[in-house]
Amino acid sequence: MQYRSSIRRLLFLGVVTAMVCAVTLSAAAQTSFPTGDSPSPAPHLSRVSIFTSGVGEFFHETTVRDNDVIRLTIPQDQMSDVLRSLTVLDADGGTPYQVDYAAGESLQKRLQRFRVDLSGVDSLADLIRQVRGSQVSGRTVSGERFSGRVTAVSTREHDASGSVVLAGGRSLQRLSIGEIADITVDDEEISGDISRALELLADFSESSQIRTLEIQLRGSGERRIGIRYLLEMPVWKTTYRAVLEDGDVVFQGWAHVDNTSPVDWEETTVHLISSAPDTAFFDVYPPRYVDRHRGPRPVYESASTPSPTPMRSMAFDSAAAPAPAERATTEQRVSGVGFAISEPVTLPRGQSAMIPIVNGRFSAEPVRSFDPRRDDVNPRLAFAFANEVDVRLPEGPLTIYDGDRYVGDAVLPVTPAGAERTIPYARDLELVITREQDQSPQELRTVRIAAGTLVAERRERLETRYSLERDGGSSDGAEVGRGSGSSRAASGTLPSVRVSHPRRRGWDVVSPRPLDTTPETAVIALASSATTVIEEQVLEQQYTLTEMDRDLLVEFSSNRLLAPRVRRIIQNIVELRDQLNTFRTERRALEKRQDEIFRDQERIRGNMENLDRDSALYRRYVSQLDSQENDLRFIRSDLEEAREEEEEAQAALNAYLTTLDS
Repeated sequence: MQYRSSIRRLLFLGVVTAMVCAVTLSAAAQTSFPTGDSPSPAPHLSRVSIFTSGVGEFFHETTVRDNDVIRLTIPQDQMSDVLRSLTVLDADGGTPYQVDYAAGESLQKRLQRFRVDLSGVDSLADLIRQVRGSQVSGRTVSGERFSGRVTAVSTREHDASGSVVLAGGRSLQRLSIGEIADITVDDEEISGDISRALELLADFSESSQIRTLEIQLRGSGERRIGIRYLLEMPVWKTTYRAVLEDGDVVFQGWAHVDNTSPVDWEETTVHLISSAPDTAFFDVYPPRYVDRHRGPRPVYESASTPSPTPMRSMAFDSAAAPAPAERATTEQRVSGVGFAISEPVTLPRGQSAMIPIVNGRFSAEPVRSFDPRRDDVNPRLAFAFANEVDVRLPEGPLTIYDGDRYVGDAVLPVTPAGAERTIPYARDLELVITREQDQSPQELRTVRIAAGTLVAERRERLETRYSLERDGGSSDGAEVGRGSGSSRAASGTLPSVRVSHPRRRGWDVVSPRPLDTTPETAVIALASSATTVIEEQVLEQQYTLTEMDRDLLVEFSSNRLLAPRVRRIIQNIVELRDQLNTFRTERRALEKRQDEIFRDQERIRGNMENLDRDSALYRRYVSQLDSQENDLRFIRSDLEEAREEEEEAQAALNAYLTTLDS
């Protein structure tokens, strides 16, 4: 809630404090310790592990004796992370008893829980009005003593202080609130609530974002205690420097760490974890209330009145509680690969530091590289090296020096131990690379036949020619042989360039042999004035021999690239299919003629139903039907023979196909 000016509140706190000075309760008296002793000093922060998932693991160590209490101060917005991860380890047989902390409610709600609500109090009159009926005593500015029960409090329009009416025995006394020098509430419970509310108000006024955890411990004797918890932390960052010197590289890596925690790091061991565990945020600090069903109003008419509808259980129901924030996900413990800083680190809160994590000399090779996806026409100056550290190097910006001068920037990708990397850092403006592509049509490569299926493999070729020359048109050397993978000796002084040739899915680089490959890239050496990269893709097509187009089948049978035996098999299939199609065509023609006669006979019989049997037209129809019946007898005979021949031809084709395996 929003409060008024600090000066006004401080003045008011002074008045109220004087009012309850006779029964003020100390903060220590309000805290229940197992032994009554004061809390132990804040435990030393011995280790911090910072993850790239946005959290840090904090580990404190301390020593306690017998029953004791340890205090931790935590920012309010970090309480949920601490509460769900806090782990107390008593190494010598003791046990954690309880952890006390302020409820995650607003100040207004917490103040309203006391008998005297200070959340809306702006004057002494407002406060006295809340203790009506209570016995009070005190003295006026002139030194007169007074006592009695607060009966009424009033304020005049032009006098904000107002007056109070006190009842003592049978008499009533009216006092101007402005004349009261001090006043004491004689009821110890009420005055105790006022004192506790004042302490709470003062705590929130001074540092409303800080909460205190009191960890109560039980045990005997002196014991070692470890406390572990998580806090939200910024991701640690890495930057690198590389100094090129005579075929080596002096490689230096720095970790950038920000101490945004509420604790100073004093002689603290720091671990920087480069792997990220799955980390979730669970909002467990604010109180949660169940959304309960409101039961019907009870009716008291007779003993036979039905019972009210039962209310839902008041037990906590996770389904009825507010859902965690959207960012809440499954949490999983992961052991990460990282850097343990060899010496303890001292870093005050709110400060950042650069800590060296890599500092060594590696062998390095100066090279030129070219990637058509990124570079225009100029290759890039680069250096190649292997990670000779025992751990994976995280990604980070890299500044490159050549001896005593700056030459460029780059980004070091994630580099596992022993992995090789080529790092480009500047354009070579003296060299120009051009790129031309030529895609040839598909050509038949192989054909095989099995189980009535013809499988044809066709090859598609793509040639990419990279040409290297000096800016201005001069070039030296000879082209690498096209498709042969061999090269003639270079006669000039053009430097070698590593070309990162983009690979296409489903294509293989067949020439020249790549220096290195990834799913997306083939690294090719451009060691002369020109190199042609040949890629091939093999496409497989399947045809059912009994259904494929005859012209395509004939094309396969005459292709001289196929083995003679395969061509002869295809020719046999063509002949068997032609024979089958001849009988099939004959059978279909006979069936068509038969259907035509049937339809004509139906027409004639329909006409005959309306004619006189002695008419000339009727007799002509009878003669025509007789002739058609004779034709049908011959058609049926030929059709039966044609069907048998078709079946035999189909059986011969099927039998031949089942014997093939080439």
